[in-house]
Amino acid sequence: MTAGTRKMNPSKPPRLRIGGLVLVGLLQAAPAAQAATPAQLPLLGRVANPAAPNIVYTIDDSGSMAWRYMPDSVSPWTGNDRWWISFHPHDIRSTHESFDDDKPDSLKLFSTRTKDLASARLRSSSYNTIYYNPEVRYQPWFRSDGTQWPQASSTAAKLNPNRDTWGTVNLEGTIKYTGPLCTSGENSGSVTCSKVTNEDVVPATYYQYNGGGFNSAANFTRIHIKDHESFSRGGARTDCTPVAGTSNHTCTKAQEFRNFANWFVYNRTRMYLAIAASSQAFSAQSTSLRVGYGRIGKTTSSTIDNVGAKTLERGVRIFSGADRTAFFDWLYAAPTSASTHLRRALGDVGEYYSTIPRTLPAASPTTS
Repeated sequence: MTAGTRKMNPSKPPRLRIGGLVLVGLLQAAPAAQAATPAQLPLLGRVANPAAPNIVYTIDDSGSMAWRYMPDSVSPWTGNDRWWISFHPHDIRSTHESFDDDKPDSLKLFSTRTKDLASARLRSSSYNTIYYNPEVRYQPWFRSDGTQWPQASSTAAKLNPNRDTWGTVNLEGTIKYTGPLCTSGENSGSVTCSKVTNEDVVPATYYQYNGGGFNSAANFTRIHIKDHESFSRGGARTDCTPVAGTSNHTCTKAQEFRNFANWFVYNRTRMYLAIAASSQAFSAQSTSLRVGYGRIGKTTSSTIDNVGAKTLERGVRIFSGADRTAFFDWLYAAPTSASTHLRRALGDVGEYYSTIPRTLPAASPTTS
């Protein structure tokens, strides 16, 4: 987000000057207040009547949060085709709500060939930073009580963990695919998409970048998980067997498939990744917080704590009980259909903080 510069209107006195005059007037009217002893304990550290931190969590629910790549620049396209980039033949449905239906002819599936630079780039975490990284242990989403969603199945991986109606796909083995396929040359990232018949596509594939630059497929090694019985991994892969005397681990084929499935189900899009990280972070928080939340794409005003507000969907409340559970349920269902109203959303939250009552009810707020 880029901060803008606000020009001062010379016809109006600066607010700081007004505030200073009011402060001077108060001090002159009440000299005893100047002699008051300042508090000797920080607000957040005092035991008696501590101040609860107030957090408004605002999620980006714009359409680009459905994309399966990051940053934007790694896409071969800048137009509508970028919405349909996919890494599984049956991942046809875009998670962008505006395109929430099956459109096989729009699919931009990238191959799993060896000498295909565009596929090597997009299926490598060194280039596409949210693609599967075998050195990361991928986790299911977290619940409000710190437990997690089920481990993903590599033979029945959900396309949307929060919508069973989207169905499941098989990540193991080889698929004989007929349909549109996007490919490039060995030393050119220029992409051509055309229909193929009986193309071998191996969903659980990643490309290991070996250095030397991103301009040649020769600088990548294609890895099919199905072709290996074990994998040598680093210290982060605690789901696998430790190697004695080192920080490394050895993963079996089954463990690698499971990790790939957890990435695919819970982390393969920007939104899924945001939900994964946010649910883990908030599940570890105590009930001493007060949490509210909203979406940058919420452009209609509703009444939150007797304040008309866009962006916000719930005002700050003690992070426990039904309010805690409601936050997680809301997070799991976050859509991806809006525009990117970053500055307006930040302003909405500021307006909420500046006008809410000083004493909020303990129960869930009423919205309308």
